[in-house]
Amino acid sequence: LQQHSELLERYREKYKYIIVDEYQDTNHAQYIFIKLLAGKYRNICVVGDDDQSVYSWRGADINNILDFEKDYPSAKSVKLEQNYRSTPKILSTANKVVKHNNVRISKRLWTQNPNNGSVTVLRAINENNEAEKIAKKITELIYSNAYGNKYKFSDFAVFYRTNAQSRTFEDAFRVTRIPYTVVGTLRFYDRAEIKDVIAYLKLIYNPNDNMSFKRVINIPRRGIGKTSIETLEKFAQLKNMSIWQSAPFAQEAGLTKGHVKSLNSFVQFIKDFSVFKNGGSVKLIAEKVITDSGYLKELEAENTPESKIKIGNIQELISAVDDFGTRSIDKSLAGYLTQIALINDTDSPDESKGKVTLMTLHLAKGLEFDNVFICGLEEGLFPIGESAFNNKELEEERRLMYVGMTRARKLLYLCWSTERRVYGKTIWNMPSRFIAEAGFKDESAEMEQSRKQSFQNKLSQGFNRTIQSGGLGRVQSFQSFNKKSFKAEVLYTNTENCSYIPSSGEITKNERFDNLAEDLSPYKIGTMVLHPIFGRGKIIEKSGAGNDLKLVVLFETGQWKKLLARIANLTLI
Repeated sequence: LQQHSELLERYREKYKYIIVDEYQDTNHAQYIFIKLLAGKYRNICVVGDDDQSVYSWRGADINNILDFEKDYPSAKSVKLEQNYRSTPKILSTANKVVKHNNVRISKRLWTQNPNNGSVTVLRAINENNEAEKIAKKITELIYSNAYGNKYKFSDFAVFYRTNAQSRTFEDAFRVTRIPYTVVGTLRFYDRAEIKDVIAYLKLIYNPNDNMSFKRVINIPRRGIGKTSIETLEKFAQLKNMSIWQSAPFAQEAGLTKGHVKSLNSFVQFIKDFSVFKNGGSVKLIAEKVITDSGYLKELEAENTPESKIKIGNIQELISAVDDFGTRSIDKSLAGYLTQIALINDTDSPDESKGKVTLMTLHLAKGLEFDNVFICGLEEGLFPIGESAFNNKELEEERRLMYVGMTRARKLLYLCWSTERRVYGKTIWNMPSRFIAEAGFKDESAEMEQSRKQSFQNKLSQGFNRTIQSGGLGRVQSFQSFNKKSFKAEVLYTNTENCSYIPSSGEITKNERFDNLAEDLSPYKIGTMVLHPIFGRGKIIEKSGAGNDLKLVVLFETGQWKKLLARIANLTLI
C-alpha cells in the first residue's frame, strides 16, 4: 500500500470506518497498516487497555495505544473504568500494583459489586507445600459447610508464570482427587520431551522395551530414519526377538554401514548405564541421559521459544526426580518407573463439580473465575529472570500480574515459596515485589528479618547451595568454598551501574579460586559490603587482581553473586 497509491486509495474508499479491538496487542506492521487505511477519512475507533499489554514477546507494541492521541489529535478518549467482575478489594489491590508502572495511561478501576471478597497471601515452605496448601484450600472452600458448599471445582483457577510449574499442582491434585485441566498445553507427563526422557529411563531399565526403543532411537537426531527402524523391527519380528536383541544383526537386516554405526553407538550409550541401573541415583541417571545423549544440547542449539519451554519442562522433571529420591522409600530406577506408571493408571476423580483450571498467566487474559491463585510469586520467577533489572520488561511483568489479579471475581490468593527446587537444586527465594506493591509489606518485612538471621547462620555453617541464572533457566552448581573448582555466574554492570547480562548473553566460566595473585585492594574475604541493588553482603571468595578482581558476595537475601570489583559499585561497611 505504501508503494501503490492507487491500491491504497481503493481500500481507503472501501473501508471508510475502521474499528480495532485489543489495540494494545497490535504490532508495528498492523499499526502502519491501520494508519495508512485511516489516513484519508480518519474515522477510526480503537478499544484497548494499555495495562493489559503483555505480548511484546510476540511483537505487540504498547506504544501503539499510548501514542494514539498523538497520532489522532482530534480523537475523543473515553475511559471505561467501571468493572463488573471483581470485588472492590481485588480491584483496589490490583490498582496498587499497576500504578507502580510509569509508562501507562492514568486510570483507576472501580465497581459497584458488594465488598465481600478478599485478597490473601499464602506463604509455603517449598513448591510442593505450595501445591498442597492450594489443594487443601480448594477442598476446604468446596466441602466445608461454612461456605454453604456453593463452589464447584470449575470456579477455581491456578495461574503460574511458566508451563513447567504445572507439575507440582498436577501431582498434588492427583493425590487429593481434585479434577483438573491444563489449558494451552498437555499435562506434564504427557508432554513429548517428558515422554522422551522417561522412555530413555525405561529402556535403560529394560532394553527389550520396543516402544521406548523406537521412541528415542533418533532423539536427538542420529540419522536413523523411520525406514531403517521399520526394517530392523521387521527383522526382529521375523527372528522372534526384541529390537534391542536384533541390533547386533543390523547389517544382516539390511541397514547401511552408516546406520549400523549410529545404531551401535546408541546401543553402547544405553549399555553404559547398566552400572547405574540397580544402585545408582535416578536423578544422576536422568541428568546423564539429557546431557550425554545430546538431547539438551540440541534443544539449546534450536534456541526457539518452544525449545526453551521444553528445556524448562525437562529441568522440572529433574526436580521431580530429585523429589522422588527425597520422599520415596524405594529410591531405585524400578521404583521411580513404578511411580510414573501409577500416574497414568490413576482412576479419574469425580468431575460432577467441574475441573480446576491450570494455566499460565498469559493464557488467562480475557477469562474470569470466582477464585484465583497466582503462584510462584518470587523474585526471579515472577517477575521472571532478569526482567527486574530492565524497566521495560519489569513493567510488562507488572501488567501481567495485573491481568492475573483482575481475573478473580471473589477470592484472590497470592502464593509464594521460601524455597524452590530448580533443576534438582534448591534455591532460596524472596517474595515478589508485587506482593509488597499489593499492600502486603509486612510479608516482605518479616521475610527480610528472617533472611538476615538466616544469613548469619549460613555464614557460620559453610555453603553448599545454588546460584540461579535467568529465573527457571540454566542453573550452575556451586560447591562449598573450599578452593575447589566450580561454576559461577559472572555479573557485569552497564552504564546504569546495575544490570544482569541477558540470558542469551550469559557468561559462565570455570575458575579456580586458589593461588590468588597478590591483591592490594580493600576487598578482603570477610569484609561486609553494600550493593545498590542486592543490599548488604559479605565477601566470601575472590579471584584475580587489579582490574580483573572478581568477588563472590553472599547477600543477606541468601543469594550469591560473582561481581567484577571495578564496576560493581560496592561500598565497604
